[in-house]
Amino acid sequence: MNKDIPALIYRFPSFYSEDKVAEEMEAIKHPSLNIITHKNQEGSMFNAFEWIIPTVFGVCILKPYFEGFLTEAGKDHYVLLKNFIGSFLEKGKEFNFSVMASSKSTEKLSKKYNNSFSVSVELQTKNDRVVKLLFSNSLTIEEWKEANSKILDAFDDHYKNYPNDNLTSLIKKFDDKPHRKLYITIDKKQKELVLKDDNDLVLEFKK
Repeated sequence: MNKDIPALIYRFPSFYSEDKVAEEMEAIKHPSLNIITHKNQEGSMFNAFEWIIPTVFGVCILKPYFEGFLTEAGKDHYVLLKNFIGSFLEKGKEFNFSVMASSKSTEKLSKKYNNSFSVSVELQTKNDRVVKLLFSNSLTIEEWKEANSKILDAFDDHYKNYPNDNLTSLIKKFDDKPHRKLYITIDKKQKELVLKDDNDLVLEFKK
């Protein structure tokens, strides 16, 4: 495993204490795990749909975590990661951030979009697609954590059994659109995870 390539990236806002970040990293620190922390700059402007805008806090789990590190460290660290992200998601309820449109473009914000601008989790697939897990503000923290546990298990299975895993089967329908980012949302009624792309979200939130 190339230790120069990050396995995890943790993004946090400039107002958040770096000492606090270092304290949080202790929960998943490992000699063989390359973690990068990145401080966001507030006041950034984005010409993008709401789901593309980076959340204030973010965790990105990259291919080296599953392909190299997890093979070496075993399931013990996988449990630590799940617990870490569970605690991380609590920030989504503690900090309630929103976005603002310019005075000339207020119509560009969707009145129906209700996913958190505070937290998100992104994961890299075996074939280098990026999947972003969005968390609806209408769901409880327990439902967020349950969804996160499901997607982590799906990615664990994806790396162990590729290409004969369920996640690869779901992604196949987007193979002809490799440039599009993929998103997982939580169905509010069935509490199931649903895979979508940018076009699906445009149809859902911009009509």
